[in-house]
Amino acid sequence: PMQTLFFILQRLCGSDAPFLNEESIIAGKRSGEGLIHEIDAYPLQPIGPATFMFGCSSNGDGSENAHVSILIHPAIHQRVVSLLTTILPTDLDTNYKVSLSTAPLALLRIRGRASTSTLREVLRQAENVGLLDNDVNHGALIELGAPPSLTVAPNNVTKSIPNAFTNPSSILLKSHQPNQSYQHLPHNLASSGWDILCHTSIGSSLFQSFVNNGGACAIGLVEDARAHLEAYPPLLIFPRDYPDTEEGKAYWEGGTSVAVTKKEGDEDVKQSMATWKDWAVIRTCVDGSWGRINTQLKRTVRHWKEHEGLERKKAEKEKKTATHDESPAHKLITKGEMKDAPSIHWESLISTDAKSTIVVRGSFGIPFLQLLHGCGRLCHSPS
Repeated sequence: PMQTLFFILQRLCGSDAPFLNEESIIAGKRSGEGLIHEIDAYPLQPIGPATFMFGCSSNGDGSENAHVSILIHPAIHQRVVSLLTTILPTDLDTNYKVSLSTAPLALLRIRGRASTSTLREVLRQAENVGLLDNDVNHGALIELGAPPSLTVAPNNVTKSIPNAFTNPSSILLKSHQPNQSYQHLPHNLASSGWDILCHTSIGSSLFQSFVNNGGACAIGLVEDARAHLEAYPPLLIFPRDYPDTEEGKAYWEGGTSVAVTKKEGDEDVKQSMATWKDWAVIRTCVDGSWGRINTQLKRTVRHWKEHEGLERKKAEKEKKTATHDESPAHKLITKGEMKDAPSIHWESLISTDAKSTIVVRGSFGIPFLQLLHGCGRLCHSPS
C-alpha cells in the first residue's frame, strides 16, 4: 500500500522529493515538507507548499492501512483535491483500495521562547506528556492523549483516516524548528515552537486553556509575518515567496489580473474580485506596516467597504450599462504605492516562457553557491 502512495506523490512532487527518501518520515516519526506541482510537471508548474505525515495502522485481521496526511494552505485546497481525485489509480489489485478523504482539523501554533514550558503546563494531565522533555528535531511527531478537562465529543469521529488528530481523545504535536542549525540565535525564537493538531471538537477548549491557564497571547498575520522576516535566515511565506504559482501571481499583481480574468458571467466576475480582495487584505498584513495601529490595513479595508457601497448603488440604478472604465479603480494601498510600483507581474521578471521557468528558493542565494561549489572551486575577490 505504501508503494502506491509513493507513486501518487512522485507524480505531484517529483521522484527525487527529499521527504520520500527519509526513513524517519516514512515511518511516521517526523513530518516532511515539499512542493506540490501539476501532475507529472515537476519541477515546473508549482501549486504550493505542503506538509506530509505518513502513518500505518492495523485492521485487526492481519491487514494494514497505509495513509498520508497532506496539510496545505486553504487557498490551494480545492486545486490539490482535484489533482488527487484525478490521479488516484483505479486499476489496482483487488486486495488494495485507495481512497481520498478530507477530515476536520484544528491547528494551533504556539511559538516563542516559552513554547515548550507552556505546552507542558497546559497539557500536564495528558498521556505521554513526558515525551516533551526529550530533545526533538524539526518535524518530529509526538502523539498525546487529550487531557480529561477538555470537552470531548466521541460521536463525531472520523474513522476513514486513523490519524491522531481525527480522534477527539488524541492530540498530535509537531516540532517546528525550521532554522534548527541556527536555533541558538535569538532571531529564531519567535518562529520556533510547536504545531498542535487535534479534532475540531476540542480545538476551542484547548485554545482557551493556552490563553487562560498557560498565559499565551493570541497573535495575527502581522505578528506572524514579522517573525518569519526576522528569522535567520528569513522563512518563506505563501504565497508571497512563490510568485511562480497562480496564487503568488494574484498576490503580487495587485488586482490587475481582474480585468484579464473577467468574463461575461457575473459569478466569474464576483469570484475573481473576491479572490483579489482577500489577497489585498492579506498582502497589507504581510507587507504593510507593523504595530498595534495598522493604518494601511484600516485604509485597505475602508477602501473595500467604500467600493462595495459604490457597487451596490450602481447596481440599483442601472444593470449592466456601466462600462469597465466607469467603474471605480481597484487599488491596493501598500508601501509599493509610494514608489509608483503597486504591483509586480511575473511576466516582467522573466524573459522566457513561464511554464519552462524553474524557481530556486533558498536563503539569500545559498543554493547557487552550493551549485558553484559543486562545479569547482569558487573564487571571489573583495570589492
